Amino acid sequence: MDQFDEAVEAYDEVMDRFGDDPTPEIRELVASALLSKGLMLSQTDQLDEAAELYDEVVARFGDDPTPEIRELVAMAMVTRCITLGELSQIEDAAELYDEVVARFGDDPTPKIRELVATAAEYMSESLE
Repeated sequence: MDQFDEAVEAYDEVMDRFGDDPTPEIRELVASALLSKGLMLSQTDQLDEAAELYDEVVARFGDDPTPEIRELVAMAMVTRCITLGELSQIEDAAELYDEVVARFGDDPTPKIRELVATAAEYMSESLE
């Protein structure tokens, strides 16, 4: 088993063991594991599978008020936006970008504001 497979297995184990834990710190670890697994899959051109994981982060944690989890949700949405662009689904990416701006555009958290700016920059480049 190579390092990639070991990492994916570790992320899956975190999700299996702790996926339903209500503790904010554990929820953050689970959201991070989902996002990290998606990023790994993206690096190996498994874009559809990665996109599903980004969607799962938003579905499971999208309403969480914890700043650290909100940041992970924003990162999942922005990364999903970029993934849609890579899949040449520009209209879907633009719709998701609008959702990112509506949801996080006024967020006071510096990292989230940076993610929104990254999404805006990416969308500008994609539409050229």
